[in-house]
Formats: sequence, structure tokens, C-alpha cells
Amino acid sequence: MWVPSKSKSISKNDVAIIKRDYQDLLFYDFPILFTGFNSLNDRIVGSFVENENGIESYLHSVVSAKIFSDFINQKINYPQLLERSQLLFLLHWTDEDIPAVYWLNYNEIPDDYLPDAQAFCPEINELPSFEYEIKFEGGLANNHQAIPETLSKFQNKFASFLRNPLGLSALASLILNVYLQAADDNEAYSASSLKIKYHVELDEKAHTLFHDADIYSLFLNKYIKYCLNNLSEDIPKLVEENNEDLGAFEELLKEYEKLIGQSKDTPERRRRDFAENMFQVAGKLGDMTSIIKDDFEQVVLSNFQDTDIIPLGVLDEKFGKEIEQAIQEVENKKGKKTIKEEDFNRYEIHIYDLNTDTRNGRAIMKPLEKDVKVIKPKFSISGNQPLTQTKYTKSLHLDTFIMVKARGTRTDGIIRDLEIEFEESDDVE
Repeated sequence: MWVPSKSKSISKNDVAIIKRDYQDLLFYDFPILFTGFNSLNDRIVGSFVENENGIESYLHSVVSAKIFSDFINQKINYPQLLERSQLLFLLHWTDEDIPAVYWLNYNEIPDDYLPDAQAFCPEINELPSFEYEIKFEGGLANNHQAIPETLSKFQNKFASFLRNPLGLSALASLILNVYLQAADDNEAYSASSLKIKYHVELDEKAHTLFHDADIYSLFLNKYIKYCLNNLSEDIPKLVEENNEDLGAFEELLKEYEKLIGQSKDTPERRRRDFAENMFQVAGKLGDMTSIIKDDFEQVVLSNFQDTDIIPLGVLDEKFGKEIEQAIQEVENKKGKKTIKEEDFNRYEIHIYDLNTDTRNGRAIMKPLEKDVKVIKPKFSISGNQPLTQTKYTKSLHLDTFIMVKARGTRTDGIIRDLEIEFEESDDVE
């Protein structure tokens, strides 16, 4: 039995961080890999490593929501989870109620205790529900706060995202609505952390003609997991013919085809429509992540299942950049021409999203030329001067249009980006 030589043993007064009431992820007569929450509500992932002289040894790791989500969705393996954990412990269980517990570092773990590099999280076989949660973390969310306008924008966009899978033409009649669901304290916003719960409801008459509701909850869950974990990598490949590196997409497409049954459309048409749906949801995810700013740093999307709440994915700044790059790559592959203006011009815009730290945001712009197509462009503001009490925050907070000096980037005539030159404003109240 190995004991870390330089690690401090935890006293009985500190052992509240350890519990044995977990959900098994892998079980053979005894728990091999398991997860749960300790008494401090930290996410725990643990594994069996040894049984010697009646003493069972386990590794316990305290991990962030992002790391657990990446592990549960097979984006990282178990050694990577242990290496990136916030805290790591070795437990020796005997017949006592309290184990011997040692703090340790990842590089202290002996080779015999280290999991194999091929040790990924097994597929979870529990039936998903139609109950979802979004949890905001970082920034103001750590104090259970957010700007109401920002929170309202995000929760509306997330509801639209939940409707998207069942909004496919072949499933359009199935979804009845998406509702905000009261938390345990009878409020939509939990007091323990900044959380919002959703309930998806199907049209009972429509779905019972063909399948049980569980079939749809499985598809919806797989669809959301795919969008949050595979989409940014896959959508540039979807515009290529005969791309064989699309295993996750093809698997989800097969689930969709099973769900809709016989169809008058050809397989090629179904695939093309499904891919087009993916392009649309990529844009929605880009809009959602653009809202993540001063109020919070990341959003964890989870599904309630029988014994646990399972994260489906995490939205953060890194995810947003990956989606934006993927969308740009798709446009390039479709042969769309991108031109950056050489000179600065005057544009009239209404800023509806602005991160005053990064100086990035999104706006609605009035076209100066009748033949120029305009969507809601992204923008960045030059300089390092504070943006508070300027015309830019005036536009944001007073819901008004302002004139800016900017250089645009157009894709097929559509202005996608604005490089705004910072200007002092004399007319801000």
C-alpha cells in the first residue's frame, strides 16, 4: 500500500470534503470510476486503484465544471482530468467510517496508480430528461448577480437554442414550448448560485402517434451535446463533399433518420437539410457566447437525469472564438469574397452588446448605401481609454444610435466586422 511521503494527511476535522455517496460511471462488483458532490458541493471524480490487505485505495479529484464537462463528453481522458484537477487526494478505506486521506500532486502518483491514456469516460446510459439548467460562473455571477438586460438576452437565446433541434422541418410539429422552470426555492433564479432551469414540452398528440417521448429526449440530448462539443470542428468539413472525418455528425444524422422514419426526401436532401440546420445553430451559439462578458465568464449547460445533473457542455470565450473561426472558414470554402475597407468611413450604429474590458461587442447598423447589405456586425474599439461615460456606453444603455468612425470588413457585400476608431464624445450626459 503506497502512502505519499511528502503529502500531509487530512485530519478528521477536515474530512467533510470526502463522501462515499456517488454515481457509478464504471462498475464491476465494486465502483471503478465514480462521480458526485462532496459536502461542500464540489464536483468529485474518483477511481479505485488498489486493494491490499483489506485496505481499498482510491483517487479523489475536485474538478471544475469545465473539466468535468470535457471529461464526461470524452474531450479529455482520465489522466488529463487528474492532472488538471483543482485538488487531488489519495484515500485508504478500511472498516472505519473515516478514511485515511492524503493530499498529493499529480506528478507524485506512482505509475501503478496512473490510469491508461485510453481511459475515457464511458457512455452514460441513464435516460435524459426534458429538464435543463444553465449555470453562470465567474464575474458578477460569483456573487449571484448579473445585469438584468444581459441575463434576459441570454435566457431568451438559450430557449431558442433548445427549440432548434425539434425545429427541423420533419419534427416541426412536435415541440409545444420551452418554459422557465422554478428552482427548488420556487424561484427561477436559485439563491445558491446563478442558475436558470428550463423545461421542454412536446405536443403529446403529435409524438405519441410515432414514438415514446423518451426517444425525443435522447435525440435532443445528443443533439445539444454534439453542438457544444463537436460542431465548431465539424461545420467547416460539412461543406466538403465526401469528407470521411465526420463520425459524430453521421451518428447524429442516423439518430435523426430513425426518429423521422420514412421520408419522401432523398438521403442526400435529408443530409443537406441537417447540415444547414447545423450552420444555423452555429450562428445562434455565436450570438449566445457574445453575451458572455463582464457579468460572467462561462455558462455550464446541463441535463437532469435520474441520479445526477450531467453537464452537456460549456460556453466561454474560447468556445465563442472557435465558433466564429469555423463560420468564417465555412464562408471562405463557399467562395465568399472578403474585403477590408482601406479607409475609415462614417457609420450609424446602435450598440446592443459591449464588453468594456475587451472593447469588443455587437451592433445594429444603418446602411449608408442602398445596395449594401448589412447584418448585425461585430466590432472592436481602438485605444485604451475608459469606455464608461462615452457615446459607446450611451448607445448601449440608452438604446440609441450613434455615429462612429470605422473601417468595415465585408463578405459578399455584407458588413461583418467594424474596426471602430475611438473618439472622445462631448455630448454624453
